[in-house]
Amino acid sequence: MTGKWGAVLLVIALLFTYIPSATANEQGDLLDRLAPLYGSYDLFSRSSVTVIVEIESPSLVEAKHLGISQTQGYLASKRQHVINHIQAEIPSAKIGTEYEYLFSGMAVTLPANAIPKLLVTPGVRAVYPNVTYSVDMNLDKGLIYQFNPEIMDSPSLRGLERVREQWGYTGKDVKVAVVDTGVDYTHPDLKNAFGEYKGWDFVDNNDDPQETAAGNPGGEATTHGTHIAGIIAADGDLSGIAPEVTLLAYRVIGPGGSGTTERVLAALDRAVQDEADIINLSLSGEQPDWALGKAIHWAQAENAIVITSVEMHAPVDPATLGDDNPLPPVVVGTLPLTAIEYGADFDFSGQVQLKNIDVIGYRENQDVSNVSENVI
Repeated sequence: MTGKWGAVLLVIALLFTYIPSATANEQGDLLDRLAPLYGSYDLFSRSSVTVIVEIESPSLVEAKHLGISQTQGYLASKRQHVINHIQAEIPSAKIGTEYEYLFSGMAVTLPANAIPKLLVTPGVRAVYPNVTYSVDMNLDKGLIYQFNPEIMDSPSLRGLERVREQWGYTGKDVKVAVVDTGVDYTHPDLKNAFGEYKGWDFVDNNDDPQETAAGNPGGEATTHGTHIAGIIAADGDLSGIAPEVTLLAYRVIGPGGSGTTERVLAALDRAVQDEADIINLSLSGEQPDWALGKAIHWAQAENAIVITSVEMHAPVDPATLGDDNPLPPVVVGTLPLTAIEYGADFDFSGQVQLKNIDVIGYRENQDVSNVSENVI
């Protein structure tokens, strides 16, 4: 049997192999406790896999918006209670990053064939995949210079001059978080974009979110975050979209250009606590990331604007939320090949007539006339 119900029956069958002597009542109790499992796994494998576990006690932000009394200390005790159960039932399980602000739970590494035990652990609400994310590694840090000041004349940025003339908007007093490979904050065009606090490095776990440098034994150097930061806030040879914003960098992609939900979730959590107004996630993932989708929902409930790329898949499942009105992130469609004009008419009354949309990037021309309404 295949599909969703086939997976459910497989989990149930595996559960009962662990407890062959269970009574009918005990088996019924286990089925009642069975938490939803998202993603695809080889449940017969003994290989280690990392998953994101959500606990039943809501996060601090979720509790606030649902009118539930919740404190950091109480939530920590409930999370530890679940961890104790996991470690008692699955001694080889290792607890990774713990979450409490936007998302309530932790990352857990365990043998794949022990996941069924995880699903019936008291206090577990759901289990999600630890999605792998990557970035374009074909960018040169010098690219910020190759995009010379004439970039402002490209079709996709022509409207910026009108915005600045009409409203004087330059991004002043706006805080933008770049969740990426880190940022070279010493770059001449970005030297004024950062304050004393620059963000956080979730790869090396320190307060220096610098890009991976050339020669790092862990893998290839990265430049993607600096490229993104330059488009947003460069102020020098290149003028970015909003040259007076304050940037925060959160390094979640390490040497070689890959990272996982475990880091991205922690970075989103911290960015909201650092009071970022806008959070940029220009990452590529190959499968749905339900845990991140839920965290994005609660980030936006806290008035942060979350920008993701079309290569990210962070669905918001109403079944995992406490209300029926999930907020989608703003999704930006990017096509890698220089400024191609598709003809989108922008009206400053707030109307956008989208025949097609023009983007700056590096891929071949493609039609985006059927782009969905939450994609810009």
